[in-house]
Amino acid sequence: MARFDVRPDIDAAAGRLSNTMGAQREITELPQILREGETVDTLASGQYGGGAGLLAMTDRRLVFLEHGATARRVAEFAYGSISSVRWQGGMIFGTLTVLAAGSQAEINQIPKQDGRALADRLRSRVAQETAPAGQAAPAAPHAPAAVPAAGGQDVATRLATLEQLRAVGAVTDAEYRDRRAAILDAP
Repeated sequence: MARFDVRPDIDAAAGRLSNTMGAQREITELPQILREGETVDTLASGQYGGGAGLLAMTDRRLVFLEHGATARRVAEFAYGSISSVRWQGGMIFGTLTVLAAGSQAEINQIPKQDGRALADRLRSRVAQETAPAGQAAPAAPHAPAAVPAAGGQDVATRLATLEQLRAVGAVTDAEYRDRRAAILDAP
């Protein structure tokens, strides 16, 4: 794995990446877009809005940095504005979908291992941000959360509940697919 010698937090996060292809320039440029005292927790390479770049989860926000030959583009998402995080992994790459402030951002072509780790940490962070003041964020259940029975609920309501469970990390993507199929197949 490549060494960057940028600063300790960025070097540690970059060292956990399965692949830095397409994000080397962004890793070295990351300190320029960080705020005073902001630290990097997790990184992943990916594509957003047609450009390849770096997704950085910091102690304050989620940032996508694309540093092209002629321009630099930065998209940021404050944790408090994120209402939903979805990860859909393929064989090699996956897509992270972030719903924030009424808009949806899809970052794709993220290496599967890196994307899954970032999505899990991001869900946890968003849950901390949305927990009521003075209360800890609810822990992920040890047993899979149950999807409400059909008893009077329509399919749309059950699917919405299932999507909420997936967004907070209470069900895995595999559980989500299985339960969604069961809801759609139910009489």
